[in-house]
Amino acid sequence: LNIGNSYLGLSDFKEALKYYLEALKGFEKINNKKGESYSYQNIAECYIELNRYSSAIAYINKSIALKKEMNDRRGLGNAEQSLGRIYMGLEDYEKAFSHYKKALSIIQELKLTNEEVKVNLNLGKIFTLKNDAGNAVTYFQRSKELAQKLGDSSSVIMADLEILSLHENTSKRQEIESNALVDIQTLKETGAISKQAAGYKNLAEYYTNIEQYDKALRFTNLYNSLTDSIKNNEIQAQFKKIEEQFNKVNNEKQIQLLQKDQLISSEKLKQQRSLVLLLCVII
Repeated sequence: LNIGNSYLGLSDFKEALKYYLEALKGFEKINNKKGESYSYQNIAECYIELNRYSSAIAYINKSIALKKEMNDRRGLGNAEQSLGRIYMGLEDYEKAFSHYKKALSIIQELKLTNEEVKVNLNLGKIFTLKNDAGNAVTYFQRSKELAQKLGDSSSVIMADLEILSLHENTSKRQEIESNALVDIQTLKETGAISKQAAGYKNLAEYYTNIEQYDKALRFTNLYNSLTDSIKNNEIQAQFKKIEEQFNKVNNEKQIQLLQKDQLISSEKLKQQRSLVLLLCVII
């Protein structure tokens, strides 16, 4: 599971999926429902990154069912975040906002500040997509302040880049641009490819806002190049193949179990018939 998390952080979704499915098999074998719920959740995260939202919803629902059964409040908070990301991707911003607010309520109840950083950042993204810069900046600033208290430099960078993309005019433009490029280089060095791509996207939007279209085009191309490399057709096909192989093995196991159950039922039926005949003879 943790190896899968590492590959997810590096945006290597194919390898992440392989390890998550391996973890899922192991957790199913020892009947560890909490582990199963984690596996389903993280498989959904891979599909979210690849914009395959219908597949993501199917796995998230499996995870939620287990989490409700165990009354796993923290797990349900994570699931609400995933649903928020899914509906943001589907451009249903009202549902996305609703799920993130539910997640925020659970997170604040459990005092999980590191998760609160992420939720505030995503709430800001929703308002950015709704062209509500005022509320967007409020949530980004909140995310940044919490990240600074935690010493989470990566999240501070992400909040700064989001805020930058909303600025049209500023007296400190050169300084902000320079800092943004340093921030993106830092994300690149840590292997956070998805965050690096998001940084390029924010810079492209920033330069579009200030009508420097040559720079906007440059960063748009960098963004597209990076996202294409991590979400290309080959990876999509490999994902489908890995999932099909996993489902095939699972289906074969189910068939074996059904055949075994049928055999047991058949034997029981024979015994019952023998007992009925014996009783008839005795009577």
